[in-house]
Amino acid sequence: LWPALKRWASPWLDQHFASLASWLGPVTPWPGFSNHLMVTDFWATFPSLLVAIPFFLICGFACVYLLGAKGFCSYGCPYGAFFSVADRIAPMRIIANMDACNTCGLCTANCTSNVQISREIRIHSQVVDPGCMKCLDCVNVCPNGVLSYGPGKRNPFSAGSRRNASTSRTDLTLAGEVVLAVIFSVTWICWRGVAQQIPMLMATGIALSITFLLWKSYQMLTQPDVSLHGQPLRRAGTSTTRAQLLMASAILCTLLTVSAGHTRWNQHQADGHFALAGVVNLDRVLLPQQEPVSAEVKASARSAIWHLQQTIRFGRGGLALFEPAGTILEQRLGYMSAVSGDLEAARSWWTRALEENPTDDLLVRFGQLIEITGEGAAGPKALADWLDEQRLRLGNRIVLVNLRGDLARRQALAAVGQGNPEAAARHLQALIGWVGDEPQLLLDIAKLLEEAGISAEARSFRERAQLPRQ
Repeated sequence: LWPALKRWASPWLDQHFASLASWLGPVTPWPGFSNHLMVTDFWATFPSLLVAIPFFLICGFACVYLLGAKGFCSYGCPYGAFFSVADRIAPMRIIANMDACNTCGLCTANCTSNVQISREIRIHSQVVDPGCMKCLDCVNVCPNGVLSYGPGKRNPFSAGSRRNASTSRTDLTLAGEVVLAVIFSVTWICWRGVAQQIPMLMATGIALSITFLLWKSYQMLTQPDVSLHGQPLRRAGTSTTRAQLLMASAILCTLLTVSAGHTRWNQHQADGHFALAGVVNLDRVLLPQQEPVSAEVKASARSAIWHLQQTIRFGRGGLALFEPAGTILEQRLGYMSAVSGDLEAARSWWTRALEENPTDDLLVRFGQLIEITGEGAAGPKALADWLDEQRLRLGNRIVLVNLRGDLARRQALAAVGQGNPEAAARHLQALIGWVGDEPQLLLDIAKLLEEAGISAEARSFRERAQLPRQ
C-alpha cells in the first residue's frame, strides 16, 4: 500500500513538509495494472546457491533442532512482535471448559509453540500467552473436548493476564536476558549483509542459533546437569559426546562470527573511504591534461583499498569467508587503485573483472588505462591491439566500435596537425574493418589521400563511396 499512500500524500507533504517530501524521494506515476502471472527469469530474485543452501539448513533445520518446531517463528520472525501486540487485543482465543478437564497434559505436550497450555487454562480458563499461534493442535489432541476456539472471557490487560507472566517458567534472570539480547544483536550485526549476500532473515536465524549454542555452552560450564530436548548433555558433572559436539559447534560458530564481523567492519570502513574518494571522475585520472587528484583524496583511496582487500576471501589472500557476488569487488579495487595513482594495480584488478563481466563502462575505462600507460605512440598502438583482441572475443559491441572510432579520429587529427595526411588516411582506413564501407568515412579517406598526392587510390575510395551499400 505504500506507493499508493505516498502518491496520495505527496502533494500535502510538498506543501507543508517540503524537507520530509524531499527525503522520501520523488513520486513515480502509477504504472497501471499489468499481468505478472508469468515470469521470464524465474531465478532472478533468488539468492545464489552459496547463500540459498546454508539459508535453508540454518532457518529450516538448525533453528528447529535447537529452538523447537516453531523456533524461528517464535523467536526470530519480525512479524512475531506485531502479532504479539495484536494478540493482546484479539477477541478470539483458545478457551477451555474446565469441568471436563482431567489434567492429562496432552495439550502442553503437543504444543509446538512451547506454550504451557495446561497451566494457562487452569489459571485463566483460556490461553492468554501471545506466543500462541492458534494452530489448534491442542484442540485436536484433547481427548475430552475441553478446548475450543471462541470469544475470550477475560480482558487481556486484566490482573489475570499480568499474573500469567509472573507464573511463566524461565531459565534466565533479567541480567541473563539482557546478555543474550546483546549477544544476539552483535551476532546479527556481524552477519547481516556480510559480503552483500546474507539477507536479514538468514542473519536472524544464524544469530538465534549461535545465541542458543552459547547459552547452552555456558550452562554446561556452570551446571552439573544440563539437557537439550530431553537428551542429557551433562550428568553429575560429566559431559556426553553430544555436549562435546555442541560445545565445538559453539566455538566454531563464534570464530566464524568474528570473521564475519571483521569483514562487516571492513566493508563499513571501505564504504566510508570510498564515499570520499569516489567523487573523483576517472576522466581526471585516465585522460591527459586533467586537474590532478588531491593528496587527501588519494589517501582515502588507499585506505579504501586496504579495507577492501580485507574482504577478499581466504583462498585469494584475504580474510573473509566469501566475497560479494559478481565482480563488484574487483571493479571497486580497480577504481580506488586508479584514483590513488597506482595504475598498474588498477589494470590488474580490472583485468580480472573483464574476464568475468565485461561491462561497457569497464571496457571504456580499461581502454583509457591502456592508452595512458603507454609511452608516446605506444599507447594508441596498444589500445588498437587490445581493441582488436576484444573484438575477437566479444564481437562488434557498440562500445568497442565507438572506442575504435574515437581512437582513429584522434590519430588522424594528430597526423594532420603534423602535416602527414597519408598517415591520417591510414588511421581512418583501419576503421573500415570495423564499420564497413561507410560513405562518409570513405570520402574522408579520399580527401586525405588527395592531399598526400595519392590520386589513384583516392579515386578508388571515391568510387567505393558512390556504390550502393551492401
